Amino acid sequence: MDCRGNRKLTVAENVRLQDSIHRHDFPGIIMSLPILEMFRRRARNRRKKTRCRKFSGIRNSICATSGKEPNRRSIWRQGSISTLPAAIIDLGCGPGNSTRVLRERWPAAHITGLDSSTAMIEKARQTSDAIDWRIGDIQIWYEPNRFDLIFANASLHWIENHESLTKRLLEAVKPSGIFAFQMPALYNQPVAQAIHDVSESPAWKSHPLSDRYTLRTHTPGEYYDWLAPLSKQLQIWETVYFHELANHEAIVDFYSSTGLKPYLEGLPSAELKNEFKTSVLEAFCNLFPTRRNGKVLFPFRRIFLIAVR
Repeated sequence: MDCRGNRKLTVAENVRLQDSIHRHDFPGIIMSLPILEMFRRRARNRRKKTRCRKFSGIRNSICATSGKEPNRRSIWRQGSISTLPAAIIDLGCGPGNSTRVLRERWPAAHITGLDSSTAMIEKARQTSDAIDWRIGDIQIWYEPNRFDLIFANASLHWIENHESLTKRLLEAVKPSGIFAFQMPALYNQPVAQAIHDVSESPAWKSHPLSDRYTLRTHTPGEYYDWLAPLSKQLQIWETVYFHELANHEAIVDFYSSTGLKPYLEGLPSAELKNEFKTSVLEAFCNLFPTRRNGKVLFPFRRIFLIAVR
């Protein structure tokens, strides 16, 4: 039974639930839209000369042709890309969900999916033979001036030293190419804070669990300071996704493979792992109220960034 006295979901039910959440890869689709719009607009207008005032900041760029402050998409319509992307790489592609979105967006491009997991790449290869699937580590990957678009969907937050990492990846795209990423906004994530608080509580203080938490995400201002000097254009935004889940246990399952994973790996036995998850479940019950229909809304904030070299 869960904390509301309802029946727990079976393993099969949880698998179906997670599949329904992740099947369409919403963040990857959302991030591809402004990139797509920029490429399309520049392809249509590659012979048309357009003058724009110097880009100064994320929200304060004003296009001289319109005299208006552009929204997120119109900023990218004034980008410096003159052709559709010929070469794209998806870093940390996993089973290829976001990579296939890129294939649908740009069917004529040569697309590469790179991931450090052999199992993930093998699974991806079963879904498409129109993509170049590779095993590789983002931390050491570097192929300068080869790709028009470097795309990283929910993969960079596992890697340390984001200042050097993001600079290296931006410098790896071709001149006027695009570096785009999306990650959980762990600097402002109630669920992450709740787990940290549980790990620091008296019941778990004897286990140095918080020391094992290695997920890395920085604030929009930090990414701006690092990448603005290297970018012709830079766009950063946040989106909060409210996932409708059956109960609070589904939140624990949702987070077990990411934010909970470092904590669980720091516990020596399955019994302790289950006890910790129970403590986290109690915290979630207090943090996320049950709605009138008996379900739970789970807010999950993500940060998006698109930079033109």
